[in-house]
Formats: sequence, structure tokens, C-alpha cells
Amino acid sequence: MDRMLLCKDISFGYGSELLLKGINLTIPRGDFVGIIGPNGSGKSTLLKLITGVLIPQNGEICLNNQLISKISIKAMARQMAVVPQSTETIYNFSAYEVVAMGRYPHQGRWNKEGITDREIIQKVMEQTGTWQFRERGIQELSGGERQRVVIARALAQEPELILLDEPTSNLDINYQIEIFDLLQELNSQGVTIVAVLHDLNLASQYCEHLAMLHQGKIYQYGTPDEVITVQNIQKVYNTAVVISYKYSGRPYVSLLSQRRLPELRGDLPKIHLICGGGSGQEIISWLLEEGYHISGGVLNQGDSDWQVLVQNNRPVVEERPFSAISDATYAELLQMMDRSDQIIVADLPFGQGNLPNLEAALEMCLRGKTVYLIEKTRIEDRDFTHGRAVEIYRQLTAAGAEVATNFDELTNFLRDGGSKDNETAFRKRFSSGI
Repeated sequence: MDRMLLCKDISFGYGSELLLKGINLTIPRGDFVGIIGPNGSGKSTLLKLITGVLIPQNGEICLNNQLISKISIKAMARQMAVVPQSTETIYNFSAYEVVAMGRYPHQGRWNKEGITDREIIQKVMEQTGTWQFRERGIQELSGGERQRVVIARALAQEPELILLDEPTSNLDINYQIEIFDLLQELNSQGVTIVAVLHDLNLASQYCEHLAMLHQGKIYQYGTPDEVITVQNIQKVYNTAVVISYKYSGRPYVSLLSQRRLPELRGDLPKIHLICGGGSGQEIISWLLEEGYHISGGVLNQGDSDWQVLVQNNRPVVEERPFSAISDATYAELLQMMDRSDQIIVADLPFGQGNLPNLEAALEMCLRGKTVYLIEKTRIEDRDFTHGRAVEIYRQLTAAGAEVATNFDELTNFLRDGGSKDNETAFRKRFSSGI
């Protein structure tokens, strides 16, 4: 691994109270790392230690395998740039002048701005979309425009590493996305990014790795999937959340009001979901946010729908990756379905490997359970079992299963109760001669 930054056994505090305790963090070159955690967990303090503003009481910090304490200020500025949380300035320098300040590490004591400097300044201002207001005073710009100017100044240093302290705080949503799209583009060009962030969703969507701090220690380090979990957030932030993957395939955090939880979950039916390959993510997210008791499966371990359910501590009947459903797993599925009030079958393809899920849904329907079938795509176009799935599907509808052709229809069924009355389902079944 080509290491850009190393924090080894870092501790820091004021007096006898330690704010950071034994921090160990390695950041590879070209990575995009977010430092997250609640207020007071030590995020900004860690950033100040990395930049050399603070000196650790214990441990060492290395940049490009050199102790930062041994690197001169100018040499440090040629390797590392810092974008502070606040972009307010005392003097109303022009945007061009602010960016030009980033060329200082590459100039001699008496050198003036040269042709190369001017070319780099124009390049980074065009890259950040700030060249258009190069002559305007920095105090005349919006928060998002100022932030882009400050990032352009950091780029003018031609650094290998950019550190940012909550770069989107107090910015409107459109500016937040604009700034992070820019950072992602810079990262794709080889710049290593380390950002202190309070917005878990921005951190999850843009960062490749996350360091979650808790009480002055790194509680968890890894990919967003590994760090943004219900268990971690409950422990570190002491709040109830739902995690879904409905937007970009990465964990998305939705807060839940503690006061609403008992009301939402008190008398709602228990639902078992047959899904797979992402087919259940929209409905899983909705069910979680509405407060339903849900379970799922059979799902192969590692499947995207399996991941969402596991992340949210929901019971799942699982099978090994790329394996067909065994007899023992099928028996477990029937037991879990039997504990549910309603069954939802998502709009997923059926092959020999997952066909037992559909057979189990039919068995539950024949026992009087309410079954909903989501059919955005015709079952004939999703049947890879030589017609067996179509046959079971027809038996399900004949037995009283409700068919929803879109997500809104399904949620209306659930809100209204659909075929909740089992006697109705039985009447349909007997009239069909089943």
C-alpha cells in the first residue's frame, strides 16, 4: 500500500483530560476518507493535529513517510492543503487574489507571480468554476462560491492531500452537492481527500472509507457499508435510525423520532418479504420508515436486499452465496412466514434456485395468509423455470393473492388492509375450486 498519511498511537488533551486516545489511522494515497462522529468526539482536533496546528502529547504523525514535525511549513504546504470550516475574510480581496495566495509555497521570498503561477491559477479557477468571478471581491460571493474559491486556493498549492473541516456546513443543499461533486472529481484525478463531516449521508455517498470517532477513539474504520450501520449509529450517536440503499446503493440514514416509534409499530401487521437482487429495496425502505415489523428471505448472504435487512436488524432466512435453497432452509422459511401476518412477493426473476420462495408463498396463501404480488414486469418475462413460476403465480392469484402493478398500489393495499379479511381469501379460493 502506498501510504499518504499515518497517525500512530496519537493522544492529545488539555491538562489531565484527553480528547483523543490512542488514535491509529492509515490513509492510502488516492483515498477519499471521511472523519465522522458526534460533537465532542475529537474530529476537528484530529484534523488540527494532522495539519500541525496542534502537537500530540503521544504518538507520531507522518506525511509521505516523514514526521510532520520535521517538515518545513513551505514543504508541508506543497504536499498538503487545508480548507477551513469558515471562509469569512477580514479584507475584501478579489477571488483571483485569494487563489493566488495558494502559489506562495512555490515562490521564493522575493519572487513575484510568474507565467507558470498565472497559468495554474487560471487552471484551478476554471476547474472549480470560479474564473467567471475572478475580479469580484470575496465578501461579495455566496457561501458556495466562497467555498469553491477556497478550494481553488488549495488546488493552487498543487498538493497531494487536501484536508477539509466540515466543508459544507451552513451551505444550502445545492451547494453541498456541488462541493462534493467537485471533491469527487479531484479525487478521481489522484488527489487524496480527508474531510471532517457531520452529515452521515454525504459521508456515505461520497467517501470511500470512513473513520467513526467516539469518545476520543476510532470506534470503527472501513467502507460506508461497514461503518454506517444501525448498531454503530445507535451506540455512537445514541439515536434511532433506519438505513436503506434506495438512492445510490450506499447506506442512506433516515432518523426516527423516539416518540413516534411505539405509535407506528404498535398494531401494524408483521410482514415477510420475498425479494432479492435489489428488488425489495424500495418497499423495505418504506416499511422500515412506516414502522412495520418485517422479515425477509430466503436470501443469499451478501445479496443487496439481504444487506439492507441485516443492517436494520431485521430477521432474514439466509442461504450461502450462490447456493440453492436447501430443505432445512425451506423449513426455516415456512416457520418465519408462519409468524408473519402478510407476505409480499417483490418483482424479481425466478429461477430454480429461488423458486421455493414462491412455493412457500403459495403454501402460506392456502393457509389463509394475505399475500401481495408486486408485478411491475409480467411474471412470464421473469420466469426462468420453464413455466413453473408462472404456474405457481396463477395458483396464487386464484387463491386470493392481490396483484399490485406499482409501488403506490402496494402501499394503498397495505394502508387499506387489502385482502386482510381471510374469509374473503377463502371464499375466492373455494369458488376457484382450489
